[in-house]
Amino acid sequence: MGFAIPIDYAKRISSELIENGSATHGLLGATVQAAAARTGQQSSGFSTGAKIVDISSGSAAAEAGLKSGDVITGVNDRPIQDSQTLTAAIREVPAKGQAKITYIRDGQTKDVEVTVGTLED
Repeated sequence: MGFAIPIDYAKRISSELIENGSATHGLLGATVQAAAARTGQQSSGFSTGAKIVDISSGSAAAEAGLKSGDVITGVNDRPIQDSQTLTAAIREVPAKGQAKITYIRDGQTKDVEVTVGTLED
């Protein structure tokens, strides 16, 4: 079994640990699920983003104007394939940090700057 941690994420976490004794992780405040890719009328079995199912009141997602049904396809120009890649991308952003969210609403691609919340452990 193997895994990799992006170096920028590792550097940020290690710096926070050295400076503060703890590290922060960003929180978007949206419940998401994989957005199924479609070929014609059928799902292809692949996903093409993270579809927002629900948004927590007062969350970073709500403050940014994201809505249920939006499909997040990118965070800071990093492609998002599903809910797991979205969670990983948001957690790489420090609490109260900025993230550019690319999403699709009503067939149109849009970008919004989000100040992420804090994931409480």
